[in-house]
Amino acid sequence: MKVIYSGFDNLDVAYQGQISEGFLECLEQAQQRAISAREPALIEYGGKRLHVTESGARGGYAFRCDTGPLGATWFFKRPNASDPWGIRISAKSLMLATYGLQGARERIEDTLKALGCLLAVRPESIGRVDFAVDVLAPDFDLHPDNFVMHSRSTRADHREVEVVRSHGRSGRYTSVTVGKMPGRQVIVYDKRLEAFQKPEKKVWLEIWRRSIGERGLPPIDFSDPLTSTIWRIETRAGKSCLKDQHKVTTWEELTTAAPTIFEQALDRTRYCTPATDTNRSRWPEHALWALARSEVAALDLQSVGPLPEEMVSDACRRAQLEIIDQQLVGLAATRLALVSPLCMPTDPLLQAVQPVHQAFQRDRKKFSERVDRARDRYAHFD
Repeated sequence: MKVIYSGFDNLDVAYQGQISEGFLECLEQAQQRAISAREPALIEYGGKRLHVTESGARGGYAFRCDTGPLGATWFFKRPNASDPWGIRISAKSLMLATYGLQGARERIEDTLKALGCLLAVRPESIGRVDFAVDVLAPDFDLHPDNFVMHSRSTRADHREVEVVRSHGRSGRYTSVTVGKMPGRQVIVYDKRLEAFQKPEKKVWLEIWRRSIGERGLPPIDFSDPLTSTIWRIETRAGKSCLKDQHKVTTWEELTTAAPTIFEQALDRTRYCTPATDTNRSRWPEHALWALARSEVAALDLQSVGPLPEEMVSDACRRAQLEIIDQQLVGLAATRLALVSPLCMPTDPLLQAVQPVHQAFQRDRKKFSERVDRARDRYAHFD
């Protein structure tokens, strides 16, 4: 078993602050466009691009915005003097995997400044932070009963429904979650499986390849599940864990307490090797847990991800193209089946793309407008 990547994975932070009247007006107009078009509307304000969705979110947030796969989901309330907590941000995993924790903070604060948000003196309140360790462990099998935890902890186990024919292990456990948010939570799951099941997650293959090279490890053939299984050990600290147990609210407090937070998470939930001792608390820790501990002990709050943002963005673009290509092939095959139910036409490709050709020839301006709307939809890949 070898560690091939580690880093922060999720971050939620709220701010005492209000949006400006100019930004409010821009958001309201964009939201109306989103409602009319039934899809997020792109705006540019203060040099920042945001997609504004049709609705807000619970907690009084009138607006929900997205700054792309390397960004975050932003929530804004209408200005209200009696409600100072008017802004909340949920950073995406790729933002943290690319820029690190300090870099994510800098980008969040840069965006707040560009949007003209009015903030208090010490405005932030950290609501969640996760740390992940990815381990190459082809021979590892996950067993829920090997977890040793506090008696009051909760646990959720997940089995694969389908037989894993590629390597003959049916019904194996792919994920075990211990604990409950917004407290403390530890999850161990098959990250490689997720990357291959969800095309948008394939960017992690590129991140792993670069990280493996930086760690001086030999290349891995990720197409072979027998030799490339990646298990992720993820520790999550929710709002009650941060504030009630570790007194963490500000960025500075998080910086100081982060190593202790994740060390205690691995202390209170441990994955062990079964022994004859009837007292499970004395079972020896599994090597997987020792590797996770070593990464937490070496945690560097200033570190950044192994891939530069241009390469991450390009990997996201290619992943989206793969999804679209799969949809195109499926739709083309379905159209051929319906148009020519008895036999394959002499030119199946022409038959499959005929509606696209006709739409382009019939009204090129309208087709160009549809392309422009699609460009807006994927503007964050620029």
